[in-house]
Amino acid sequence: MQTRITFWFYAGSIPIIIFLFLLPYFRQGSFSFGPYSLVYVAIIAFLIFGAYRALRVMLSVKKSFCVINGERISGLSTPNPYQKAIPFDIRIDEILGIGKTTVSIGGMRTKDALILNTEKEKIVLLAIDRVEELKSELEQ
Repeated sequence: MQTRITFWFYAGSIPIIIFLFLLPYFRQGSFSFGPYSLVYVAIIAFLIFGAYRALRVMLSVKKSFCVINGERISGLSTPNPYQKAIPFDIRIDEILGIGKTTVSIGGMRTKDALILNTEKEKIVLLAIDRVEELKSELEQ
């Protein structure tokens, strides 16, 4: 929910800033590119960049899942929500350690994540519901 709000804040701000950027053109009929225009362009670029990053996080959270099938666990590992998630499928006895952490999703916002450490890799399960229940199930 938090990532969706952040995305719509950035996406909703872009047309407002563009309208303010073009307002002198609408009022006077002419447009001049000056120092204030550079500020508007920088703000628009920042909002587009923020909207893109918020969209990446929102899609990462939406796609995250974890399934336990008997002695195997599979899902998507998301060590960095701004990059593509990595599918995994391991046996439960391969897990050496289980921990909880928070992953930064931009600014001061974070999401809870469960970490499964194996001999070969570190699997990060981002925004999984009922983390404590999953953790206790894997520790048995």
